[in-house]
Amino acid sequence: RSPRRSRSPRRSRSRSRGRGSRSPPKRRSATPPLAKITVGNLTRNVVKEHLTEIFANFGHVSAASLDFDSRVRPPLPRGTASVEFEKRSEAEEAVAAMDGAQIDGAVVSVRIAEPPKRRPPSPPRRGSP
Repeated sequence: RSPRRSRSPRRSRSRSRGRGSRSPPKRRSATPPLAKITVGNLTRNVVKEHLTEIFANFGHVSAASLDFDSRVRPPLPRGTASVEFEKRSEAEEAVAAMDGAQIDGAVVSVRIAEPPKRRPPSPPRRGSP
């Protein structure tokens, strides 16, 4: 045997390819995004099951969650919640019907939750002199 090992031809060919020969990135399947709404001014008596029951009148509720204040013991509801629908049209119908309506005696605000905005990348940091 010789002390040197030769590289396989496949390996050298794959390394010599330029960026232009790569296949384009694959796109995700076109699954429609879930429509999320936020509900505000809820009383502390409202639980997840109440939200699911109320908003199921407008379409299929895929998820519902209450926001809790973790600074207090035991954690108490903050008075806001999120409800996810499978279709945006269902979420829009729920907003139209429930914004300004009463849940547990309190007038609630219902809005479509917008996705968080992407911030532009920060400029590179300068090195210290």
